[in-house]
Amino acid sequence: MQERPAYFQTTVYRVRRLNSEQAEQLKEFNAAIYSNSRQKTYHYCLIGRNLSVLKKGKKRKKFIEYVQSYLPAEQHSRCQIYFLMDLYDLATTYNRLMYVTLGIGIMKSKFRLVKQTVREDEAFWKM
Repeated sequence: MQERPAYFQTTVYRVRRLNSEQAEQLKEFNAAIYSNSRQKTYHYCLIGRNLSVLKKGKKRKKFIEYVQSYLPAEQHSRCQIYFLMDLYDLATTYNRLMYVTLGIGIMKSKFRLVKQTVREDEAFWKM
């Protein structure tokens, strides 16, 4: 059997290392949410960023199991995980969304309205 080139082996190592770093950051961000009440939405966006990175290359079921092994399953259900990824995607376009003080539960239940409101007043929400 032919040996793989060295660059391929380092790339695989970097991806595994990146995934473990992202997963460890998930724990840190989750703890920061409960210790810092002013930046909750910002930390939820950071969690969404890490979840988006972790999802690349994984099947849906394995991805959810992997995330729930790092975070409490009762706090981060499948719907919550995908909501946080959507929130991050929206917040990358409309940066001021990361700094709102609206509760995450309200934002999740009214997410369609939040999207619509942000898109209507685009000049304000973009930095």
